[in-house]
Amino acid sequence: MARSRRQALLGGVHIALKNTGLDDDTYRDLLAHTFGVRSSAHLSEADLVRLVIMLQGKAPAPPAPPVADAPAPAPAFKAWPRRPQPRPGNEKLCAKIRACCITLKKEGLTNLPSDRDALEYADATAKRMFYRDKDNIPVRHEWLEHAQLYALAQALETHLRRHGLVYDRRD
Repeated sequence: MARSRRQALLGGVHIALKNTGLDDDTYRDLLAHTFGVRSSAHLSEADLVRLVIMLQGKAPAPPAPPVADAPAPAPAFKAWPRRPQPRPGNEKLCAKIRACCITLKKEGLTNLPSDRDALEYADATAKRMFYRDKDNIPVRHEWLEHAQLYALAQALETHLRRHGLVYDRRD
């Protein structure tokens, strides 16, 4: 009986989380700051009830964690919502790939309706280059190893140069 109550509370947490629109990192930071854990699976039933109430907005949110003296450096990579973050050290290559794809779109070298689709073009190119024989796996260029990212950036830049273009670094 206690197991089903716990499962119901965990389900309530996930429903409330979906309704709040918090991303996974923010949610895990909230758990770590408030309860000292990074997963709701490690909470007691009483803490799960508190978390559900907090996520439903019926209880005040915990105070924000103390801010460090030094401000966090601004990321060089311009993040897109719902896109995976690149591995540390790969931000510049991902920004270059993004710029190349947007330049391809602006110059009409692809039939992509939006800049977001330009990143999907990079993903599809990465899949063709590195995962050609695996049809059932999704590929995001942000997940690639550094050497693979470098090869993808070079391929996109070569594609631009063939048409007499240079990628726009300002995007």
